[in-house]
Amino acid sequence: MGDVVKLAAGNLRLDLRPDLGGGIARFQYGDGPDAIDLMRPAAEAPVAAGELSCYPLVPVSNRIVDGKLKFRGETIEMALNFGDHPHHIHGHGWQGAWSVAAQGPASATLVFGYARRGATYAYRASQTFTLDGVRLTVDMAVMNFADGAMPFGLGLHPYFDLTPEATLTARAEAVWLNDERMAPTDREPVPEGWDFSAGRAVADTGLDNCFAGWDGRARIAWPERDAALAIEADPAFGHLIVYTPAHGNYFCVEPVTNANDGFNQMESGRDDTGTVVLEPSESFSGRVTFTAEVG
Repeated sequence: MGDVVKLAAGNLRLDLRPDLGGGIARFQYGDGPDAIDLMRPAAEAPVAAGELSCYPLVPVSNRIVDGKLKFRGETIEMALNFGDHPHHIHGHGWQGAWSVAAQGPASATLVFGYARRGATYAYRASQTFTLDGVRLTVDMAVMNFADGAMPFGLGLHPYFDLTPEATLTARAEAVWLNDERMAPTDREPVPEGWDFSAGRAVADTGLDNCFAGWDGRARIAWPERDAALAIEADPAFGHLIVYTPAHGNYFCVEPVTNANDGFNQMESGRDDTGTVVLEPSESFSGRVTFTAEVG
């Protein structure tokens, strides 16, 4: 098992796993048997980022259909990196080892470098996690070290316990519909059954969709625990992925910059995908906060 970076401030506790995609292994309020998990705790002996509480998405969020990213007239081959999944998913960072660049009692910075000879992607990413007793702040940044431009996206993939009374409140302008291969097809107004703007139960919604025009605020509540978690993100995170698997004991609410397959959508002429193009030596940064509301 890799080394765990442990942070604490006030009632908040955070465990990080740099070796497993630079992810969060536990985020909780309190200590001991009465502690409340604010994200789904990691598996007892996790071996991959998907078994953690949260992991970073860099340099893309979600799917690149068939692993073929079209950019400025060329096709970039992205590895099919998730078992028999037919698309590239979530970029490189979640499957790599990160290094600890700085650490204190309540803050740590993890870094990840990626470069392949002749590849479009060569970059340095960082995550700084800071606890202040009430909230967790995650500051993310990426710098392009490639010789050419780099299409880019960023996000976080947290998991939350699906309890019978769990609710989500979030406001968005539209949602991307998917075909049978989970490739995005149409951007449509949010249907009533998927409208979380006034808050609604998460169970039985059966979603795996990217919401667009997200206003950067969401709130997850567990009434039976008398606890909630407020999420706030910088304006660059204009998309929110909601994943509520039909037979799972968890759900995901993911602040991200780009729409699913947004790079290919941008290449086809859309200007609303959230895709960022970084020229050589350019950087991008963004912040997401998670504020505990307990009692």
